[in-house]
Amino acid sequence: MKLLLVPDSSAYSVERGDEVLSVILDGGASKFRKDIIDAAFRVNVAWILDPEGYQYLNAFFRTATARGSLPFEIDLVLDTTEYQECVAHFIPGSFKLTAQKGLSYFVSATLEVEAPVNLTEEADDEEIIDDYEEAHT
Repeated sequence: MKLLLVPDSSAYSVERGDEVLSVILDGGASKFRKDIIDAAFRVNVAWILDPEGYQYLNAFFRTATARGSLPFEIDLVLDTTEYQECVAHFIPGSFKLTAQKGLSYFVSATLEVEAPVNLTEEADDEEIIDDYEEAHT
């Protein structure tokens, strides 16, 4: 099941999953270590919809939450500069109609998004860093 509505980019925030643990030590620097691989992202999204889009989104939400919170696909910008198809769940209690003005409906939700399988590889990250630093020094 794929949600065809793309969230409004002006009301969009991404929180990466915590993959590193830290321990605060008395009298010294904290210690860090890798804990979880591919931790889920939390993404706050919002849509500004016409009446037809609002009905579609509500029907989609009811379908996705009819038996718990079923996973669904949605196009999001997470680790890249382009949209990528992601698997998400609605966080319970986060789906809200935040405003309604005339024929415009403002809806927000928080999604838990599985880490995309095609995240940039470490070698690609090093190349991106090198290219950027070379262009800006």
